[in-house]
Order: sequence, then structure tokens, then C-alpha cells
Amino acid sequence: IGQGGAGHVHVVPLPCDAFLPSPAWWPFGEPASVPWAQPMAPRGPSPWATVDFEAGTVTPVATDLHVVWSCFLHAASALLQATIRASGAVLTQRVTFGSLLHCKERFSLKYHTERAHDPRRAGNSPFHHYDDTQSRLAYFYFFVPRHARALSQALGLAGRPLSQAVLAAWAQDRPFSVTSVGGGPGADLLGLLLYIHDTPALAQYKGGPKRVRVCTLDLPDWGAIWPALQAAVGAYFPDVFVEFHAADCTAVASAALVPAGTDLVIFCNFLVEM
Repeated sequence: IGQGGAGHVHVVPLPCDAFLPSPAWWPFGEPASVPWAQPMAPRGPSPWATVDFEAGTVTPVATDLHVVWSCFLHAASALLQATIRASGAVLTQRVTFGSLLHCKERFSLKYHTERAHDPRRAGNSPFHHYDDTQSRLAYFYFFVPRHARALSQALGLAGRPLSQAVLAAWAQDRPFSVTSVGGGPGADLLGLLLYIHDTPALAQYKGGPKRVRVCTLDLPDWGAIWPALQAAVGAYFPDVFVEFHAADCTAVASAALVPAGTDLVIFCNFLVEM
């Protein structure tokens, strides 16, 4: 969805499989050292990095890694260290591949079973335990890359109306402004960066700085990962300004947090989880 000429809004229908990820984007390895694989790689999975949960390190192994995935690994490393420190401080379960896999399986089971039978539940935070440090890390590691890839592909399906809107903003020497509703884990942010980087008309733009402003609104539970995302984006994308706001996006008052002049609103996760 993007604002068109004369104040009109473009609504781009997407095929129902636009958000279906590859079933094997992260092949499992040994419990202490897990190889990351690029989601939806055209020639099958290839390793990005090894995640050593004993040492608390994320070590890139790919020499030609996409800049957006390098940014993701930067944030993933910082979040792993922060989660290990938090777990040690409160004497909770040690961070391992097994503990994160358990959280991931709990997400999937609840989403596909209990979610459909409990329409009266009060939001996703208590339902999915987004307030739990390891649950947030598991979501970031298992789901964010494939959600980002799927969103990038969906944005690509918008075609010229969206790419021309981005170019028009840059031609006016202003940032292309995006608001992500319910994008707290960072998938919308990374998916947008993938789209801009992989769309030839945008990647090849030479008319000036390719500035982008991304405002994310989501539950306060996701606030713990936002500093790592901001630092990672700042390190890899100096022309991208990122801001996060804790908000109940179902409340009318949250509309006041949407920046004036927003060009694009992304709310795929918000609608799916309503």
C-alpha cells in the first residue's frame, strides 16, 4: 500500500503464497554450533555463519554475504550476548540451540492450534510469551530472516508504483518514509532494505543520497531488541533513519505516532495476528 498521486492510495493485491517461506531455510546442526542458511537461496541452502551458544558468538563464514544479512548477523550477535547476560543474571535456563528450538516449536504449535480456538485472548504478548528473553531471541533467529525475505518479494510484486514512489521521494531530496505497524521484531525493516537493495531501479539510483525513514510501532515487549537493530542498521546503512515506538496498535491513540507524510504503511504481521 502506498500513496499515489493526488492523495490516492494504491492497494496492491498479493498472491496467497507471497508469504510462504522455504521449508528448509535453516538446516539444523550440532546443538552448540548451528549453521545459518540463506532463506530461499536459489541453489539451495548455503551457510551464513556459525552460532556458538557456548561462547555466545556469531561468526560469519560466507565471503559474499548480502549486506542486509550481514546487518542481520550484526544484530543477532548483539542479541545473543544480551540474552546470555540476562539469563545468567536471573538464573534462568541457559541459552542453547535446544532451548531456542523449543521456543520456536512452541510458537508454531500455538499459532496453528490454540490461536484458532481462542478468539477472546488479550493480544499476542502473553499468548506467545514475547516478554520472555529467549522467546524473543528464538523469534528473531528462526522467523525474522524468512519473514524479511517474503516481505521483500511481496514489495517487489507491487511493481512500478512502489519503485516510482521511492524514486520520487529521493528526487525531491527527502527520505522515503515508511511506517511498520506491528514490525517490532525487525522483519519489516530488513525486508524493506532487501527490496531497495535488490530492485535495480533503486539500487542504481545516482541522483543523491538514498535516504529512508522507517518508523516501527509495536508492543513494548519488543523494545529490548530495538537498540541492537538500530546499531546494526546504523553500521551498514548510514542513510537509513530508524525509530521505534512502543504502542498498542489496536488503540486509536497510536495513530498519532505515524509520521506525517508517510509514503508506505506495512502491516502484514499486524493483520495476520489480529
